[in-house]
Amino acid sequence: MHAYRDYEYSAPDELGSGLFLLSGPPEPFVPAELQGTTVALVVVIWAGDIGDGAEAIAPLRAMEPRVDLVGPMAYTEFQCMIDDPPGRHNYWSAGYLDDLPDEALGAFMKYGFERPSPFTQPVLMPWGGAVARVGEDATSLTKRDAAWIMHPFAMWENPADSDKNIAWVTAFRRAIAPYASGGIYLNYISHEGDDRIRAALRREQMPPSRRHQG
Repeated sequence: MHAYRDYEYSAPDELGSGLFLLSGPPEPFVPAELQGTTVALVVVIWAGDIGDGAEAIAPLRAMEPRVDLVGPMAYTEFQCMIDDPPGRHNYWSAGYLDDLPDEALGAFMKYGFERPSPFTQPVLMPWGGAVARVGEDATSLTKRDAAWIMHPFAMWENPADSDKNIAWVTAFRRAIAPYASGGIYLNYISHEGDDRIRAALRREQMPPSRRHQG
């Protein structure tokens, strides 16, 4: 995790990535001893020449992952890779971070290893790049200059497990709160109240019904 963080601070704009902690799936490409255990997954996408992309991710491959599935594919295929099957219960949250100190990484790892469901996952993604180079007043989105986002999302099948999965997300968000920089990306959260909606949008861009509340 530390090596991934340090690498991403200098990664080129053409590289998009995310770090997941999840249960190793029962798939033939996953070693048997890792199936069902907590594993780290790095997802990468390169928008550019294939050869340049291979060179750019060389530091990640130098970490000697147990499984390496990176290769050329259609963008539409990549989009579908992490789609979840319908019918599961979901509860999501997220938080922007301007920096990613060791303590924040520690919180990410702690909750990654204490997931209440094998389908529940925390995700860490670098932000910034072209998004950060758009002026704050150019769109309704706040905190365009955030460097990172943490996205804990819980998924489970049995309705009886709802409370413990929601509690996991709430505890995760509380743990990263000291490092969060405010604002939020609405696509990554469940209903968390009007204050969270306000935090995502510049005030003058809010619908009047929300802008004049509170």
